[in-house]
Amino acid sequence: MVAQALHWHLCSVFGLPAAASWHSHEPLPVVENEQAKTLWDFSIQTLTTVGSNRPDIVVFLKEGTTGILLLEISCPADMNILMKEEEKITKYQPLVQQMRQIYHQPVQVIPIVFGVTGMASKNYLKKIPAYEDKLFASLQMAVILGTTSILRGLNI
Repeated sequence: MVAQALHWHLCSVFGLPAAASWHSHEPLPVVENEQAKTLWDFSIQTLTTVGSNRPDIVVFLKEGTTGILLLEISCPADMNILMKEEEKITKYQPLVQQMRQIYHQPVQVIPIVFGVTGMASKNYLKKIPAYEDKLFASLQMAVILGTTSILRGLNI
């Protein structure tokens, strides 16, 4: 649900096709216009084999601000947030190096990590294009709805 809400935000920011709200948004594998291209759960082709080549969301920025963002989402236990952020960055470094060679653009991994209770570090969240506190609240809501859905399924 967090990835879905984040994809909806990015589509809204870049004028890409999106539903009226993130709740009803169904991400397409590839969406593109003059401003940006997003890839949803898409394998990135590289010159040599890398272990991790399928980030949750990839954004190719166009028009003046070039660069590539690899957005990786995770919702671990609250005590593991910072560890998971570092793990995501480290995991995708081989892909970052390959993409820099292929596209000749800066490539940045942005780990989007929320604890299962909605707790998060905003260090990396602020690197999301057009970040604002409203986005933080939407992502936090997605996490909490997901957690409560899981707990309801466990009949606790």
